[in-house]
Amino acid sequence: MDSQRCDECGVTKPLTAFKPRTKDSSKGKKGEPNSKCQRCVETRNASRRTRVAKRKAEKMAADPDDLDKLPLVDLGAMSAAEFLEAVEVAKDLPINVRARVDVSELVQPDTARRERGDILAKAIGKAQDLKWTYEARSSRIKSGNEIFSYSCAQSSQRGKKEKAPREDGKARDTNRSPRFPCRGWLHLNFGAVEHEVLATLRHEEEHLAYLDIDLPEKWKKYIDENAKRQTPGQIWQYIQAEEDKERSADAPPLPFTAKSVYYYWHTVTRKEWRLDDSPLVSARKFVEEKGQEYSLRLLDLEAEPGTESLAFYIEDFMNGWADHVQELAMDSTWNTNGGDFELFAAVADADGSGIPLAFIFLRTLKDAPSGAKQRALERFLGSLKDLGVDPEFTLSDKDWSEINAMGNTWPMSKHQLCFWHALRALKQRLCKNKDMPGPYDAAAARLEFSFIDLDFIPAAQHVAAGTDRVPPPPARPVRRVRLLLDGRPPVITESLPTIKLPAAAIARALCRSANTLAECFDVQGASLAGARPSTSGASDSAEESDDEVFWAQTEGLGEELEDTAVDTDEDGWETEEEADQDDV
Repeated sequence: MDSQRCDECGVTKPLTAFKPRTKDSSKGKKGEPNSKCQRCVETRNASRRTRVAKRKAEKMAADPDDLDKLPLVDLGAMSAAEFLEAVEVAKDLPINVRARVDVSELVQPDTARRERGDILAKAIGKAQDLKWTYEARSSRIKSGNEIFSYSCAQSSQRGKKEKAPREDGKARDTNRSPRFPCRGWLHLNFGAVEHEVLATLRHEEEHLAYLDIDLPEKWKKYIDENAKRQTPGQIWQYIQAEEDKERSADAPPLPFTAKSVYYYWHTVTRKEWRLDDSPLVSARKFVEEKGQEYSLRLLDLEAEPGTESLAFYIEDFMNGWADHVQELAMDSTWNTNGGDFELFAAVADADGSGIPLAFIFLRTLKDAPSGAKQRALERFLGSLKDLGVDPEFTLSDKDWSEINAMGNTWPMSKHQLCFWHALRALKQRLCKNKDMPGPYDAAAARLEFSFIDLDFIPAAQHVAAGTDRVPPPPARPVRRVRLLLDGRPPVITESLPTIKLPAAAIARALCRSANTLAECFDVQGASLAGARPSTSGASDSAEESDDEVFWAQTEGLGEELEDTAVDTDEDGWETEEEADQDDV
């Protein structure tokens, strides 16, 4: 082969345009042509020299003596204790030192190099009141040395860029640690002698001590031992109580928070239930391996084309409640996991409480045919029906796939929409002041509900039709009616038997008075048991007169009301003479 393609410019050139390699590397052996042509190499080197010169000029312009401010001091060979002592003495001063440190007394001899580096970096940070963050690893092919580099966690040069603010104005970042131009670096070079490391430490500016917000090791151990028995909230309360016993009243707050406790608890418990990166595979493995421990059983469902699913039920609940389910509700979570799976739950009602019977993880793929989600839910609900679930009522939000699946599975059950979802939909719709709804069709509404008034027209359509938007007020103000049962408003009375009043009895019980706008629904008067004014809340005001408030007795109302008849006017109101007699 007399030519090859340059990795930099992408042009195929003769081999003479490529300079031979001077040493072995991961990309080729010594003597082989370089992967970049000589022209591209020279161009890149010239660009690199220009950038370095520019940075050096900017640095010199800012502080001409900066380059020689921290000369490198070689401390020679020393033990780890001596090196840490020297670093601690100079922790408040700029430092640039190099030493060959014997770490045999600090770490075990069979410890991996990276782990030895982390232990030494942590010890150095503790002596300096700093934290050294691992950055990179490099190696030397000829010598076999490994170099692990760490940067100061509070260095402004290594700080991550802040995230862009959210559109709603809320902060996206937590409180950031203060940053300083300390240019702190720690390089640990491990060579042929395993118990020695060549440490190069540079830290040019003193700054605030690093506040470690990580959980102490003793509390990590406590969470490891109690993660299965306690929730993160209970663990946090215990930690606070134990820490308060050892802290004075004027001590600063704990450096770690409840979020740290929850994060570590989540990390510990995740090892038990996260058995695979795929949520579907992980859930299947969990049910298969630990289903008997948690009373879980898989549902063998035929896969619907265009969907992925996993269904299971709680055996104890299903055995105890399948034959007694009167109302069955189904709802799903959405956008709560990285796999785009919806988690549907079938919940039975038991005296106002919910009993989860079964669950299904379901993901609808982009190329799924129409109705695939509904058919998958029908198979899920059909398996519940085979287990004995036969509800009288079904409940869901306004998801048509759920509604249709429930209707096809239990055609004789009455389906209801979730009251909470209905209220939320109303609130959301009523909050949209700028959106105009579709034209109201009174005839179509009357076909659905026979009590709809055909003359009713929404206010917005009144304006469009050129008619008055607001009707004129009535000639006679609407009267206020108060109902007292045994002298108390109905809202604070105990449950009472149903009171049935015919139209004539209601007209008789509505006592009108010419000098007041308040009216009373006189249940006792309607029962012909004789009304008497209440003795509480007397007032001289005509609006609050006791003459307008009557006690209601609820005993023996049924038979007497059937035979009651009164004279009423053409509007359904009792005549003035009859009303006067009742007031007497």
